[in-house]
Parts: sequence; structure tokens; C-alpha cells
Amino acid sequence: MSAFKLKHLLAGTAMLAAAAGAVALKPTVRMAQKQPVNFESMVPKHFGQWQIDPTIAPIEVDPEIQAKLGTIYSQTLSRTYVNDQGQKVMLSIAYGEDQNAEKTQAHRPEFCYRAQGFDLNEVDVIPMTVGGRSVVARRLFTQKVNRPEPVTYWMTIGDKVALPGWRRKVTQLQYGLHGYIADGLLFRVSSIGADMSKEFAIQQTFITDLNQAIPEQVRSRIFGSH
Repeated sequence: MSAFKLKHLLAGTAMLAAAAGAVALKPTVRMAQKQPVNFESMVPKHFGQWQIDPTIAPIEVDPEIQAKLGTIYSQTLSRTYVNDQGQKVMLSIAYGEDQNAEKTQAHRPEFCYRAQGFDLNEVDVIPMTVGGRSVVARRLFTQKVNRPEPVTYWMTIGDKVALPGWRRKVTQLQYGLHGYIADGLLFRVSSIGADMSKEFAIQQTFITDLNQAIPEQVRSRIFGSH
């Protein structure tokens, strides 16, 4: 065999091997099917000192934006809770079954708030401890006219908390290399008030109480596994 033919044979073999490898590494198992969740039933409407308050709702989403979100999320949950002291916290969970593709990933709340005419005045990333788990969350201070609304949120992929950035990309890759199409969610709480320290403390209490109230099988999907 001539050197020319050998060179092309080796190149062809390498291309086939690469193609086979790509097929072998392509995620095929959906976590959403292996470990299904239903947040409407799994997140209690009453727990501890908190119960649903129907008098106030999380920010309404423009119909055009809502149509786009409908193609991304398979489940959404929006509720407002009030405690015995009259303190109110708005909870939003947006869950998507496929976090491996850019167009189906959970979207950051910054985009939604800006689209609704809110100003974002402060942004901070903080470590939180929730039921012994370490959760890296992002805090925002948003405001629209006379509605100051501090926000705490994080995102998950599978059972891992991962905010947007290189860590999220690495987590996506890890699940994909193990053959999984990872699901994930956006978890967001907010409250209305100009005193950020006070509002964030109320949100922390709400998050801690919620963690204790939800079933174990869904706890890691919201707060991460460690």
C-alpha cells in the first residue's frame, strides 16, 4: 500500500472513530423520566407558619414572553405565602426537562424583570446554607415605580446547584458524558420592601422552612444534593 493510500486510510479510520465516539457520548437518558417530579403537588401550600396568600402574585409576564417560556419549561409554579407576622414571600419555580441545549435552558430572572420594566440596582452572589447544603445564590434588588422587590434565586442542573457561567457548562458536560439529558430549574423568591437586609432575612427564613417541609425525593432537585 502506498504512503498516500495509507495516509487517507488512517484519516478515514480516525473520522469514523470520532463519529462513533460522538454517538457513544451523546446523552440519551432523560433524568426527568427516571426521576419524575411534580412541583404543584410536592411543594406544600401550607407549612410551618406559612400559608398561601391569594392577594398578591409574582410579577406578571408579558404574553409574548410567556409564549417563549412555554417552549422552555415543562412545569411552572407561582405562589405567594404569608406567615403569622404578615410577612409575604413570592415563590416561583420554573422547571425544564432538558438543560443540555442552549435554547431549552432555564433563563436568568434578570431578563424577565428588565422586560417588565424593572430596574436592577444591585447584584450579589452569596453562599447560603440550607438544611446542611451549601447553595450558591444570586441576590438582586429590583425596583419599578413604587415597588422595590429584593430577589434571591439559583438554578439547578439535575441535583446540582449551578448559576450561569463556566461551572454550569462543566456540570452540563459531566451529565452528558454519563449519558444523561439533565433536567433543571430556576428557583426564585422575592418580597416587596425597600429594606434589603430585612427582606433577605425573611426570604432566608422562608427558604429554610420550605426545605424542611418538602419531600426528600424532591429536596435535592431544588436545593442540590450537598
